[in-house]
Formats: sequence, structure tokens, C-alpha cells
Amino acid sequence: MTGMYNNKKIQWCLLRQTQTEKEMTLRVKPSSEGPIFVSFDEHGGLRYGRALSEFSIAPVLDNPAETFLYSIGFCMAISLQKLALRRKAEIHPLYLQITGHKGEFLPAHFTRYDIELSKGMHSDREIAEKLLKDAKKICMTSNSVSGIFELRLQV
Repeated sequence: MTGMYNNKKIQWCLLRQTQTEKEMTLRVKPSSEGPIFVSFDEHGGLRYGRALSEFSIAPVLDNPAETFLYSIGFCMAISLQKLALRRKAEIHPLYLQITGHKGEFLPAHFTRYDIELSKGMHSDREIAEKLLKDAKKICMTSNSVSGIFELRLQV
């Protein structure tokens, strides 16, 4: 009899703890980080920036959230290049614009990512869209994080 009582008491304590944790969840105002840009120049070199007008050979790493977005952008850019070479598809200088959208509960985390590929990367829009979608499939960084990835080409 005592064993059954203790079991119910433990269940009640766990239930109460779960309710208390839910009550303590803090909401925050949803916000975004970025956009950040990752670009391939005409020589195939990667460039990084917070704006199209300020590319450099290394990203500014003074913001942890942007550093994380740069890693997604780097992986997507390398994946695009690798796919294009494998498929013998000629690509033109391009850039990716990445924005991360934060969730509404702490701890801070991204729940959605917008990745936009510059127009003109390939003369055939369908090929460009296919390369972008397939790059997402092989990008280890984006596949390792949770959240929704919205992919699109610039109009």
C-alpha cells in the first residue's frame, strides 16, 4: 500500500513541476536577425556582408546570431557551387540573403529562416530554383537545425 501511495505522490509532484515550468515560460517579442549576405564573386571567391555594398573576405563576427546565419549562408553557397559543378551548370556571380526569425519564447532561438537567391545566377529560372532547393537538401548546417526554411529566388 505504501508503494502505491508513494508512486501517486511522485506522479503528482511531477505534474505540479510541469505546471510550474509552464507558468514560468517567458514570452518575448518576436524579432529578426539579418539580413546577412554571402556572395560568390566573378572569381568564385566567397564574400560576406551585412549589406550588398559592404562585402569583405571574412564576416564580421561580433553578433552570435549573425555568425550563425553566416554559417547557414556559407553552407548554402558552397552547396550551390558543388551542385552546379556536378551538373555542369554554369552559374554567374550570385549572393544569398539570409534572415533569421526568432521564436516568441525563451531561450532565444530561430524558428524560421528566409533564404533568397539573387536573380541572374542562371539564365534558366527553373534550373536556378532546382539548384537552390537541392542545395538546401545537402547543406549539413541547415539540415542540423530546427525551424522552417523558406527558399525563393529574387523576382
